[in-house]
Amino acid sequence: HASTLANPSITYRVAGRYTASLTVTDLVGQRTTRAFIIVVKAPVRLSATLTIAKVSGKQAGRVTVTVKDALGRVVRNAKVTGRWSGLLTGTSATLVTNSYGKVAFTSATATRHGTLAFTVTRVTPPIGWVWDGVIRSRSIPL
Repeated sequence: HASTLANPSITYRVAGRYTASLTVTDLVGQRTTRAFIIVVKAPVRLSATLTIAKVSGKQAGRVTVTVKDALGRVVRNAKVTGRWSGLLTGTSATLVTNSYGKVAFTSATATRHGTLAFTVTRVTPPIGWVWDGVIRSRSIPL
């Protein structure tokens, strides 16, 4: 890719080792060129797992979401967005995973019996990671 823009931007879609060259020409026509090696790494895929349980003594649920990479290592500082449905349709929240790759969502208290479900709708990982995009859901009877 070549550019004459003052601030060019190039996106590499394939992992690999690339050489980038920068040529600067001054007002009198003198040129200087420098080469740089750019190493593009493949993004690490993330996935989320959910466990759900009834909150003791209440008509409410708590779901714990764990975010891990493809090698099973936990990922901290990932934003997890999810929503409750069933008894509490439309209630959603976004939280950030802790140093153990976990985040816990607690529902509001339901006023009747039925099924409460939680669905992870998005994981926004730290830079360099990519969420696998699989929407995961768990439910529990209350």
